[in-house]
Amino acid sequence: AQKLWATARPEIEDLLKTQESLKGNTYRKDSFPKWFAELSIYFNNQPSLIIPEFFLKLTTSFMKANVKKGNNPPQHLFFDSCEFLLNTHTRLIECFEKQLLALKFALLKQAKTELQAKKQQLNIQSFDDLLNNLYAALQSAKGESLGKLMRDKYYTVLIDEFQDTDPVQYKIFYQVFSNCDNPILFFIGDPKQAIYSFR
Repeated sequence: AQKLWATARPEIEDLLKTQESLKGNTYRKDSFPKWFAELSIYFNNQPSLIIPEFFLKLTTSFMKANVKKGNNPPQHLFFDSCEFLLNTHTRLIECFEKQLLALKFALLKQAKTELQAKKQQLNIQSFDDLLNNLYAALQSAKGESLGKLMRDKYYTVLIDEFQDTDPVQYKIFYQVFSNCDNPILFFIGDPKQAIYSFR
């Protein structure tokens, strides 16, 4: 496309300026000088991912879809080259977007690992860490002993605003306090106000 613009620019310009087959509202004659100037800048610079906004209108398929009834679009190898360039550009952008998504995923995974290591190094825990670590401990080989210690410590358990417990909290309550006579477990809340879908 770049080579064709360099060698056949007058021919291409003349073809567009004199054509009468394309729809006038899409191909305005007074737009052509600006298009030609932008194309020269685009093709004279280093390859760029930023394609002129009107570039689609220079593709063969777009021209075919925007001809006046009973007319044929102007034909030139340049328009075919523009179509190939635009399609390749679209595929390239899609590849970049997939690569960027993969990079974000890898960075989030790495950040999660690094954050856990840093928190262990500094001996700090967030509220979520307290919950997740307790749940993990209950799933371990000593989980039953830990559950018994918790049951022995409390005679009665009241869980207020129970509709807003998240799945991890619920699993902890269920594992520790269900299927036992003591302590007595009360759930206090309004299911209609639940903010978690699992409720």
